Amino acid sequence: MNHHPVVVIRLHVRREEQLVDMAQEFELSELGGAVPVAGDLIVEPGVPERKDRFDPDNRTIYEVVSRYFLPRAHGETVTYVAVVVEERQALATEKSIVCIS
Repeated sequence: MNHHPVVVIRLHVRREEQLVDMAQEFELSELGGAVPVAGDLIVEPGVPERKDRFDPDNRTIYEVVSRYFLPRAHGETVTYVAVVVEERQALATEKSIVCIS
């Protein structure tokens, strides 16, 4: 039987000239079935505790800078994609996109 590996996308951020693992993973299906490319924007699904998710000041955006593919990183079952992002706060102009529930 031919099984397709699970694709796991894990976010990394540049800090002090190092790529740091943010320990935040998404399955391919959570990102619309696509591996993010440079320029794509990922909206952090959560907000800080007791903060209003409909206020763009409380929403984090990850802008994709680059990506690394690690086929069969965990045996034959998992393909790992390290996505390097830059973090920023959502802009007021993005409210209609980032503040939906």
